[in-house]
Amino acid sequence: MLSFGLWEIALVVTVALVFVGPERLPTMVRFLGRQYGKLMRASNELRRAFILEADRVDSEARSEHLKKLREEALERAQKLKEARSEDGDAQITSEENDEDKHGSPQAAVSRGEGEYSPFDFERLNAEKNDQESK
Repeated sequence: MLSFGLWEIALVVTVALVFVGPERLPTMVRFLGRQYGKLMRASNELRRAFILEADRVDSEARSEHLKKLREEALERAQKLKEARSEDGDAQITSEENDEDKHGSPQAAVSRGEGEYSPFDFERLNAEKNDQESK
């Protein structure tokens, strides 16, 4: 803002006292204070409006980006489903081989193959304990 020293303020008060007069000076100061308050309120309102508009535009851009990502993910999922349906017989034999080698279909899921099934932490801990004891 403006930086006024003691001498600048004294000069403004003296000039105002000479030109306006002592009887009208209090009403003029009151009027100027009200106008300054109105100006500050309008400035704050304008600043708030700009911030709200910027936030709205930003949220719309984020929403569009998320919609695009969601559509891309759905397209990839659809392509994977189509690929799995085309390779369905090969996938079944692959899952059967994985079950024979590793004892469960979870091993195939960890490599990105097979269907999802809940992870069995108890079996994992038991296998880890067996390996540590050997």
